[in-house]
Amino acid sequence: MLDPVGYERLCESIARGGAEAVTSPDDYLRCHYLPNWYETCQDLTPPTVFLARSANFASELAPLDWPRYFVKDYVKSLTTARGSVAETPSQVAEIVDLIEKFRGRIDGGVCVRRFEELEPDTEERYFIVDGTAFAREGKVPDIVQEIASRIASPFFSADVVRRKDGLLRLVELGDGQVSDRKQWSTSRFVDVLSAVDRKLS
Repeated sequence: MLDPVGYERLCESIARGGAEAVTSPDDYLRCHYLPNWYETCQDLTPPTVFLARSANFASELAPLDWPRYFVKDYVKSLTTARGSVAETPSQVAEIVDLIEKFRGRIDGGVCVRRFEELEPDTEERYFIVDGTAFAREGKVPDIVQEIASRIASPFFSADVVRRKDGLLRLVELGDGQVSDRKQWSTSRFVDVLSAVDRKLS
């Protein structure tokens, strides 16, 4: 995954070669950084606050009185055994320190999300090409169709999970170029790439 400066340089290199990137730097960051899509999809995803790396997390978060806190930077969460869930505001700093330690930096800033009880093994990734959503199998859920109608980006992914009460929730968006295809078969993912190609034709 390229940071904003790296992606800008990539697009400049493409332009020097006489071509144009399908996904502009603004489009890239619209889905790559959580704060950039949060307001557009706020009703579909857990409540989130955005803080600087230097923030006093305990004092900033104490007034929220959330049951638990899910911690990540603008792009990724902590994937070690410790995990990204804090039981108290004071534990948030510990997780942020570990993200920085294992990833080498905090990308953008810190996102603290209200923890929601989710059904295990229900997360699905969908890809959206210029407003058209694709599922790896079966029907595209209404929430994904809604996301596709709200986000103006040519190629991105949307991860959706089922909450314990049965409601589907948006976990995160990602730029399609840097999104793993996860459980998608190669042939099904080629269908999506073909859709991108048709949009360019």
